Amino acid sequence: MPNAHSLSVPGGLVRNPSTPMNILVACAVVAMAYWLGASWLASPVLGVPSGLYAVALVFALLRWGDLPLSRMRSVSRLASSASSPLSNLGQTLSSIPHRVACAMSAAVDAWRTSANDDDLTFDDDEEDNDGSEADRGPSQSGVRSPMPRRISVALALHSQDVRRLLDAGIGRAIEWVAVDPNTVARGLWTGIRNFDAIVQRDGALVSISRPNASDSIHPWGDWSEAPASVCYPGVFPMRLDAPRVTLGELDLASSADRDLLLGAIETFAVGRAQPGSLLAVGGEALSLEDSVRRLIDAASVVARSNPQALGVLGAARAASAGMMTHACDPEQRLPLVSFAPVVVPDEPESHFRHAAALFAATRDDDAFEALRNASAALASCPRPIQGDQTAFLQSEIEHGDGDEMALGRLASGLWLAACCIDPAQFQHLRDDVVDDLRSAPWLIGRDQDLALLLRVLREFDLTLAARQAPASHAA
Repeated sequence: MPNAHSLSVPGGLVRNPSTPMNILVACAVVAMAYWLGASWLASPVLGVPSGLYAVALVFALLRWGDLPLSRMRSVSRLASSASSPLSNLGQTLSSIPHRVACAMSAAVDAWRTSANDDDLTFDDDEEDNDGSEADRGPSQSGVRSPMPRRISVALALHSQDVRRLLDAGIGRAIEWVAVDPNTVARGLWTGIRNFDAIVQRDGALVSISRPNASDSIHPWGDWSEAPASVCYPGVFPMRLDAPRVTLGELDLASSADRDLLLGAIETFAVGRAQPGSLLAVGGEALSLEDSVRRLIDAASVVARSNPQALGVLGAARAASAGMMTHACDPEQRLPLVSFAPVVVPDEPESHFRHAAALFAATRDDDAFEALRNASAALASCPRPIQGDQTAFLQSEIEHGDGDEMALGRLASGLWLAACCIDPAQFQHLRDDVVDDLRSAPWLIGRDQDLALLLRVLREFDLTLAARQAPASHAA
């Protein structure tokens, strides 16, 4: 039987138990809040996670919450004994703790219900949302939580499209938030910045964008468009962080178009997030390889009827670019990268990436064929070549991590750098690169890999000589 100092309060909580028990209860409450989606608890405040402040606050409420209650009751008794108009005030004050406890209990119940209600939230009061750290969705202010969380997506679509997308998205670890399309279009809802992706429709065109897109420093503005210029970091990007994806005219009544949109959402979110920070179905971390595979599978279905659809082109570019730095099995990477040369054969980036993936999978003969295709595409490409590629090549040689993809990028990058200089300077480039390759720390003792890189230089020299021979005969 509880003693006089362990009285129950509305909502089933126990007030004023022992200090260790209060600490355990406070930690449990904050941990459950984080598990239910309050990811802002992991955001640092003055170098300390917000969750520690929340634990201290909950502990204080549990440990000393009876002091305000007893004082309010004293005020109530005093007001009643005086038989004055203060009696109503005293009764109101004495009922506040009960009302607060009931409201907290109801909020927890509603929170649990909403978490299981198709992962859908309707935000009907967008203009009252000040976009603070406590807003729903992941924090964009700094360090993300190291624990995996679900992708958070704002759907600025009409209700019929929202329902279709929700039905198609069952089984994916995505938190959907439906918002008013007109409010988002006018820029009146500041809470939009707390999400991994925003899905909007402009007429028939469906697009995915990200909060604070203007702060992107990536030269690639939209997956549906080729980069403005050809350059080493554009061919082998370190991150897949384009601020926008235009998927074209999608009919969300079509299962193929819905799957394409879902795959693009996942890849868009994973490409710009910290590795391992997003959750997949089953509790494991969502990998870029898995999301890209689903995207390519969906794009392949759409390509059967419309191979030049914007969504198909964007999926091909994003898949080949994203897999350049992602660590995975070389044979599993190949089908994800080889889709781009088929869909966008006139873009040299797709062939250079394909060659790198082939080199990583030790398919050297096919890789050299892809490099020759890249040379032909680069020669006819109307886009300019930006900057000197040898600086990036030098960085790859000096700081390579030694895995299969690093070797593939370097082999393909050698060909790219040679294509971007004057043919008369190739001999000088080759001599410098050979010396650097022989002294590269990660290539010491790897004679076969070094032989492959030297073969790339010889093959380009032969290709260059074959190209110059007709010109000399014509002269």
